[in-house]
Amino acid sequence: MPVTWSADNKKVVFNCSTTKDLYVYGATITYKDDDAGKLSLNEVSDPTITLNSTTTTEKLSFTINQTAKTQASTSLETYYTTDGSNPNDTENKSRVKLTQNPQTVTIDWVKGNTVTVRTFTKRVDDSDAKNYRESAMATQEFSNTGSTELASVDAPEITPGGEAVVASSLDVKISDKQWTSTLADKLKVYYAIEEGSNYGNVTTSTWTEATGLPLTLTLNKTSTVKAYAEYTASDGQKTKSATVSCTYFLLNDITTYLNTTTSQNVGTTVGKNGMTMTFGGIKVGSTNFKALSKNDNTDANTLGSIHTVSGKALYGTADVESELGDGSIGKNDKEEYFHCRALSQLHENTFALPAKGSFFKFEPEANGKLTVFVEQQGAIHNVSGKLYPEKVRKRPVYFLDETGKSIPANYAYTSSKVNKDDWTKIQNTDNTSNDSFYTKDYMDKLEKYYQNIIDGKNDKFTNFNSAVAEADKHKALTLGTSIQPIIVLHEECNAEILNGDGMSETGDTNYDHTGYMLISEGYVTYEFPVQAGKTYYLFASRTKLALSGFCFDKDADYKTENLQKVTLVGDKDNATTIEGLTVGKQYNVTLNRSFGAKKWYSVVLPFSVSQKQMKDVFGKDVKVLHYSDVTGTDLNLFEHFYQMIVGGTPVLVKPSQEVTNPVFYNVTLTSQKVVDIENTGFKCTGSWDNVDFPEYSYFIDAKTNSFYLYDPDKVKTGTQAPHAGAFRSWIISTSTNPSEAKQLTMHINGIEEQGETTAIWNAISGNDDAEVASKGIYSLSGQKMNAADTSSLPKGIYIVNGKKFIVK
Repeated sequence: MPVTWSADNKKVVFNCSTTKDLYVYGATITYKDDDAGKLSLNEVSDPTITLNSTTTTEKLSFTINQTAKTQASTSLETYYTTDGSNPNDTENKSRVKLTQNPQTVTIDWVKGNTVTVRTFTKRVDDSDAKNYRESAMATQEFSNTGSTELASVDAPEITPGGEAVVASSLDVKISDKQWTSTLADKLKVYYAIEEGSNYGNVTTSTWTEATGLPLTLTLNKTSTVKAYAEYTASDGQKTKSATVSCTYFLLNDITTYLNTTTSQNVGTTVGKNGMTMTFGGIKVGSTNFKALSKNDNTDANTLGSIHTVSGKALYGTADVESELGDGSIGKNDKEEYFHCRALSQLHENTFALPAKGSFFKFEPEANGKLTVFVEQQGAIHNVSGKLYPEKVRKRPVYFLDETGKSIPANYAYTSSKVNKDDWTKIQNTDNTSNDSFYTKDYMDKLEKYYQNIIDGKNDKFTNFNSAVAEADKHKALTLGTSIQPIIVLHEECNAEILNGDGMSETGDTNYDHTGYMLISEGYVTYEFPVQAGKTYYLFASRTKLALSGFCFDKDADYKTENLQKVTLVGDKDNATTIEGLTVGKQYNVTLNRSFGAKKWYSVVLPFSVSQKQMKDVFGKDVKVLHYSDVTGTDLNLFEHFYQMIVGGTPVLVKPSQEVTNPVFYNVTLTSQKVVDIENTGFKCTGSWDNVDFPEYSYFIDAKTNSFYLYDPDKVKTGTQAPHAGAFRSWIISTSTNPSEAKQLTMHINGIEEQGETTAIWNAISGNDDAEVASKGIYSLSGQKMNAADTSSLPKGIYIVNGKKFIVK
């Protein structure tokens, strides 16, 4: 009998027979744990570094305190250095292991010396040295003043440490262990506040003296607080401490959504403040979204963990592909390279949008700013905690709209660093020639590109990270210490790495200033502009992106009731009205046209309609068909996974409910012209105006739900030509001689929907549900039969009052 384990492997479901009876006789269920027998290690807190009062101008004295709690069957090891080097490098001859706890360290120094102490703690399984867990790196800098009154200047403290909170205000305290009222004339602490850091509009205050310590600051906006101490000796010599900095994200509960669960099913939707977000799209096998866990071996802050906010970062367990993807991510897989492919499609851009894997879809009901909190992979290739130093990656984050356009970010922020140990191993390892993504030559080129940025030898690329001062954005990085850049990929200065990656034959020359990359994985905050009624897709190319939450702030002046109201009429000309509107502007649009339930209607609109609004207007089971191509005599129409309308794109729509004069609220005008969808010698097109169907065009009659070819050679004297109306679409040959149009069989999703198109005209009024004007009985070839009814006709298919009629 089959059994199914739950996602957390804590429950099992017995798949019983149709009788629903379950009999268990001495059954044994074996629970398999991939880490069976492996000791689970407790968290390791950071060690502390404290300056001792015995410090003089000749001797620096400080104490390292190992703060981690003990755990049975494990040992704690703490290492430190005093030259600023990495104590977590086993080959570092300068590192020293603590022999007692706490341990006092004394070293010689002279006036003007600056000593940087670094230390970390490691918890090791006594029975398995490979099973370990590490703390973050603690760092402290001491400067020798040469004064007997205050031999060393220590940096002030800012508490709490950087964090993100859902709150309207936050109190932050600046203190200094060395400061006293008697030293106030010589030892001064200065601070500055950068306000509004997560929205790009940063206001920096001037450096201000803290006249009394501790000093409490009340923050009302997202801010970065900075502080340093400065000592002035009797001879006027000034000595500054290191500058400390903490960033605080203040998030509004009304506008902020945070993940609180450890998993979500593919297709789950959540909403906040007029923004609807969907986790992924098409479910692939057993894939779902689950919580991201840090590397089991470290509690380090190299990821910039402030940006987890207080939500759980969830990611899809499959890489991103379009709906045509086959699940195989690798060389020359066009279904995963969305940046070029979405805009270079022969026909439907919708085919190229992300539909499978780890991505997030957003549908705003208003204009505004969308801020997302993500965990992003970098060039360093880590899989389940295992480093592959022989491989280097390019993993940009994109934000596409429903037309396939990549939207530039307003702002980006990360406090993450380049992992020193990992990058050092990459430097010391040759790239493999047996990679499923890239050639060795391309990875060599990519690694050199990143190395030049690390070494400060590339001053052309754009560093989009707002956490880095403008003057420092192209400086060399100290691995493990310096905040890493956010690299903007699609720029001409990066042409070399945009060519030869195996995903584009001629290279990507779409320099639209988008695509955001890291060298090491890290938590990043991005802000993107969004418009009402449109649809957006957030994802990372060739990897998985995790998201812990988002904020949606509507534009202050945006109110639905203030939007211009526009009426489009289904039986009148509308081109002039549409020309008078503004692309990119939002409207409340009424379409004067009637739609019946479960019938196909040709539609083309100048604005995009999101999948959510399509369901709101036309019913939850609405269907949308897109023209694909003509193969032989087969006309292929496909129902995309995304049931939405892209502005200017002609489609067929089947409502699941009757709709009269539908209203589309908060929609963005995206196209003032109908976009012809051309492929294989035919095109799907349409008109804003009240027109007849063109000669030799193929069209749908909603009344009969049938597919027709308008052949003027079949028109009888005095018969009305087929009328389309406004905002209708049709398919027609792009040949210079359309009269050669052939009988086509319509296929929907590869399945034959009807027999050959009837080569006959069909007079359709502007109202799709009006009675068909044709009278009499006709054969499929268009010949009028000499009969008042069907009783005398031989077996066959006939057109009676515009409907197919079968005589048996």
